[in-house]
Amino acid sequence: MGSKTDYLENKLLDHVLRNTTYTQPATVYSCLFTVLPSDSSAGTEVTQATSGYTRVASTFVTAGVTTAGRTVNSSAISFATVAGGATITVVGWGIIDTATFGSGNLLYWATVTDTSLNVGDQATFPAGNLVVTED
Repeated sequence: MGSKTDYLENKLLDHVLRNTTYTQPATVYSCLFTVLPSDSSAGTEVTQATSGYTRVASTFVTAGVTTAGRTVNSSAISFATVAGGATITVVGWGIIDTATFGSGNLLYWATVTDTSLNVGDQATFPAGNLVVTED
């Protein structure tokens, strides 16, 4: 995993050290990027206009089960098959707190091997392939 966003870092620091409430999302979603985000910027998420892209509800194993400070996706994360439009070049992946495209708070993000998706292609991350770590 690349990095935790400034948003999440601040929420967790306030929660742990200042006893302020941080309500975790009921569901987290995986998303894909054509321009990488950073800890403080949103990047560019794959567009929905013609591609058929949607964010995917994602689940993770209990942290520390196999390695301390680490979790992985508990099941495959499969995005919709590309429906139309130009080739999409995916350069990053993230975890966000809402299914609604164009809204929400990015929590974690990482680079992926640049991947070109054409009509009929589907981005899939097998169970255990997406790793989130804490230092």
